[in-house]
Amino acid sequence: MKKRFLILFVLSFLGVISFAQTQKTVRVKNTEDFINAIASNTIIELEYGLYLLDNYVTDGYVSEDNYGQTAFYLENISNLTLRGVGQFPSELVVSNNELATVLYLKDCKSIRLENLEIGHGASKGSCIGAVIGLYNTQDISIKNCVLYGSGTYGIECVAQSQGLVCENTTIRSCTYGALALTTMYGATFNKCTFTDNSSLDIFFINNCTDIVFNSCIIKDNTNWGLGEYAQYSVNKLFAVEGEAVTLNKCLVKFNRVDFLANSKSAIINNNSLIEFNNYAKKMYENEP
Repeated sequence: MKKRFLILFVLSFLGVISFAQTQKTVRVKNTEDFINAIASNTIIELEYGLYLLDNYVTDGYVSEDNYGQTAFYLENISNLTLRGVGQFPSELVVSNNELATVLYLKDCKSIRLENLEIGHGASKGSCIGAVIGLYNTQDISIKNCVLYGSGTYGIECVAQSQGLVCENTTIRSCTYGALALTTMYGATFNKCTFTDNSSLDIFFINNCTDIVFNSCIIKDNTNWGLGEYAQYSVNKLFAVEGEAVTLNKCLVKFNRVDFLANSKSAIINNNSLIEFNNYAKKMYENEP
């Protein structure tokens, strides 16, 4: 029995080594080289610089609400790492198409994003122009990145996806909110910062499971209703339909929102500090 176990272990170990060796490494320094290097089983090391993706934005699917999606697409790609190398993060930018999602992962598996800044540059995102979009993805990792507005959301999942891990990453200054996740099964955010996001529900979580925030900072976000329509505003920091999200040892402060959440049961609070927030209406929408 021990001999059989040892043989299986060795074969498994050799399989892992063999799998790792299938990834080739390519170093790039301009957008054209970057585009040409994109392929499955590849590590792309991006030297510091601006990688302008405007010329590579294409039309995609039409969503249920009949909005066409335009984006820089990675489609049917697996085992790909995009890694900025050097003292400063490399930047992936779509600057001239405010309706485009900057980086859209469709039917992708095992994608790693590391040491990158991703956004719309100085342009304004509107309607459906998120920073990172996910559609039927598996095993996505985002580490040591900055996802910035004015994209609509930092990360938007619009169709069934599973296995997102986001670590030491900042999502800031997005014009609708930080996250919009629909049918996401398993998303973990470790030591991430969400700040200066605005306008709608900051965390829109719909029909998802296992959404966990560990040691995250959530501060200085605002979605107060403004002007004559403020009385109709029902924006929340956490709008959760379905399974509750879990906050483990997080700091939630200085947020200006209509409500903290749609209900008290929307959040599982494990030793998180939720303090010094300003609720325009009350803490929980569905409680007296």
